[in-house]
Amino acid sequence: MRKSAQPAHQPDTATQAVAGLENLDRRLAEKRVMVESRKSEGMYAAPLEDTFNKVLSPLEDFIHRRTTGGLLLMAAAILALLAANSPWAEVYAHLLHLGGIRKVMPYFIVATLLWYALLQSGVHATLAGVLAAFTIPARPKYDAPLFSRRISHFLERFDHSHRADSNIMTNDELRTIVHSMEQDARRVGTPLQRMEHAWHLPVAFLIVPVFALCNAGIPLEIDQLGAVLRHPVTQGVMAGLVLGKFIGISGASWAALKLGIAQLPAGTHFKQIIGVSLLGGIGFTMAIFIAELGFGHEPEMLLMAKTGILAASVLAGVTGFAWLWLAAERKPG
Repeated sequence: MRKSAQPAHQPDTATQAVAGLENLDRRLAEKRVMVESRKSEGMYAAPLEDTFNKVLSPLEDFIHRRTTGGLLLMAAAILALLAANSPWAEVYAHLLHLGGIRKVMPYFIVATLLWYALLQSGVHATLAGVLAAFTIPARPKYDAPLFSRRISHFLERFDHSHRADSNIMTNDELRTIVHSMEQDARRVGTPLQRMEHAWHLPVAFLIVPVFALCNAGIPLEIDQLGAVLRHPVTQGVMAGLVLGKFIGISGASWAALKLGIAQLPAGTHFKQIIGVSLLGGIGFTMAIFIAELGFGHEPEMLLMAKTGILAASVLAGVTGFAWLWLAAERKPG
């Protein structure tokens, strides 16, 4: 029996493979052009941002428009919990950054889960904060010129829409413009700055004072104060804070200036750097934290270390203030 001839219009396997490679090359070239176009406009795009947007944008729209969003969020939280406690926890945290996720809450959730995992593992849980900080983007989405152009455009539209109807509750276009301006204002900043700004007040006025209240209370006996100050641990802590900070800050600054890799700000003299390096010896929260890590099971040594920290803070503060006051250029009269 004679085999039927292959239709003339059907391409062979090699032709299909070549066509597939050409299509792939064309898509890659288009992607490179799109990335370069974004860079020329002043917009930063994360390596996997476009890929994530193709998946997350429809999902986000679905969550905003459907009542089943609560179930999706619960499922996502369960998956995040499993991923954060799996052997691929670091990869999971890194993907947040590569994927262009710029909202603060995902990083906060991952940091919280990482803190709990480290706490349960026996490793000091405060390391979670240091590790999490490295994953939070510190690069703005928009640069300053692009932000200025976009805000100018929105202001023109805002003025035109405002004249038609000044009530933002009934003017949909006005409300949309304001929302877009808000989003752009967030994109010209960085998630790291937003998180730092959001946590500044609770940390400065609640967490740090509570930490000081719980850890700085040490018994001071006047008749034993001389012996305590002569103790090697006390003197070592004081030397590390006062002399170490002074030598480290002023020495590194001097070396950077001499090597030409840095320059002083306008109106600044190196003698002011010396004063700041003296004030750098005011160690408190972090110094006490390190002391507790080093002498957590030795109460007597911990007492000596905390005494040295408090004494060094007073000494560094007084000497730094005196140096800056004497070095200040006073105007006549």
